[in-house]
Amino acid sequence: MRDRSDVVIMPEAQADWLIHSLQLPLIKSPFHLRGSPSYMAWSRATYNAELAQRLMDSMQQVLASPQGKNIRDRYFH
Repeated sequence: MRDRSDVVIMPEAQADWLIHSLQLPLIKSPFHLRGSPSYMAWSRATYNAELAQRLMDSMQQVLASPQGKNIRDRYFH
């Protein structure tokens, strides 16, 4: 396995459009932010299921923290 993973977090509609229009070799994994469903788009070449779950769990912990609340309030209202 390579020692990097290419991951993007964005709203679902944007991810669908970019993946389709640019024919990107990405897979989507659900990740929910307040307001609308978002997805983590992960390179098929670097995808690792265990690492993906750890990243999603970590992102949820970060978003649940006081700093995460500040970020959500500022960017995701």
